[in-house]
Amino acid sequence: MFAQQTIESGVSQATISIGTDYPPGEYDVIGLAGEETVATTSLSIEPDLELTELRLARNHPEEMYDGARESSIEAEAILSVTNQGSGPTAVTALRFDGDVPFPTHESYDESGESGIYDPENDYSGDAESIPIPAGETVLVYSNTLPFLPVNARAKCDSVGRGGEFTVRLFATHDVVTLTREYAIHYLGTDSDKCEIEIEEAK
Repeated sequence: MFAQQTIESGVSQATISIGTDYPPGEYDVIGLAGEETVATTSLSIEPDLELTELRLARNHPEEMYDGARESSIEAEAILSVTNQGSGPTAVTALRFDGDVPFPTHESYDESGESGIYDPENDYSGDAESIPIPAGETVLVYSNTLPFLPVNARAKCDSVGRGGEFTVRLFATHDVVTLTREYAIHYLGTDSDKCEIEIEEAK
């Protein structure tokens, strides 16, 4: 028995919490009256994650978490992650590789740090995981300063420089690990600032 719950007479709908530590696949739902089976049906419980949008926090400060520092707003990313599947999961690590101003350092892999901001931690620490329930979209915030302005300024010295970077999002279920490619452009301005534009790679 994977999970069970008593349902009172007259109840037509119930929710059973299964957590995120389960093997995806087909499950039987069995209705019992005492020891007698009165109904059985099967359903597939499997997450299906999609990175639906990646935005620079500096362009969307109103969507950052409460209490975000200016330095975080200038350097972090906001990811919209949608679970289109029938089962919950949780994202456990976020990595930026390639031509971003500040790629995720290899020390994060060595130490097992997630690189994801923990909204429950008042000290801006890394989250162990962020749950993504079935059928919902959750905002996930980077915590590694991938778009650090001082590093972007160095890349802007070659005005119009373009490149590519990769976002890797890991989850408790290997079947939903995400890898997405993006194009990035560094544009110098008269005010000596560096503007960054990103778009999904074709």
